[in-house]
Amino acid sequence: MGTYDGASFTVVQVDRPPPAPRPSHREQFEAELRPRWGGRLCVTRQQRSHRGLQRIQRELQGPAGAELGLHVLTTGIDDHANAVTVTVVVLEERARRALEARHGAGAVLVDARLTPVG
Repeated sequence: MGTYDGASFTVVQVDRPPPAPRPSHREQFEAELRPRWGGRLCVTRQQRSHRGLQRIQRELQGPAGAELGLHVLTTGIDDHANAVTVTVVVLEERARRALEARHGAGAVLVDARLTPVG
């Protein structure tokens, strides 16, 4: 649309279709996964990435776990809980607080075989 004053035409509004909506992250991930998996698919957003959970897992298996005084027996990743699972011999309160401060609440789920006394 526009105006014409007899000598020149001035465009006031251009009629064009609106841009196509960009796919959401969920739609984008689903489009990437669909060629690999033809069955039911549920795409969810998690607080921590799988790569981030792997990093925490490696830290706990190495010097970071020892620095906290943890004798780590096993580690794993619980995708449903979006957390690292770790089994230790004993978990002292100081180590539990340090884990939470370092990785955030709920990032590390600890199963201690023994309970400190006193």
